[in-house]
This record gives sequence, structure tokens and C-alpha cells, in this order.
Amino acid sequence: MDYYSNNGVRCSLVDWAKPYLGNKRKLFSIMDTKLGGQYPQKGAYTVATLALLCLNPEAKARPKMSAVLVTLE
Repeated sequence: MDYYSNNGVRCSLVDWAKPYLGNKRKLFSIMDTKLGGQYPQKGAYTVATLALLCLNPEAKARPKMSAVLVTLE
């Protein structure tokens, strides 16, 4: 599936989502409206921030899986 940036350039879902993941206001603008806001906002932001850390191009800078599990618990 193709996604397009604000300037109409085709990009991957990861590249499209990255700018939203680290910004609360932007993150909540892409949340599924069918959820009707019925989700823990703090949890959504925590997971989004974690996803952003996991997308670091430098493998050594990514969190260890044990740290990911602790965060998700």
C-alpha cells in the first residue's frame, strides 16, 4: 500500500508515520476515529514513542526487546 506525504511524494507507511509518532497532537490526529477517543491517551503515546525508538536506523540505538516488553506491560 502506498502512502503520500503532505507534499504528495509517495512513501512507505513507516516514513509517513514517523513525524506523527513523537508528537502528541499529531499522533492523536491520526488515531482511528472509530475508537471514539475510548483508549488511554497516555498508553497510545507511550506505544507510539516506543515504536519511534524501534525505528532508529542504528540498530545499537534501538531498545532491547526486554525493555520493549517492560514498556508494554
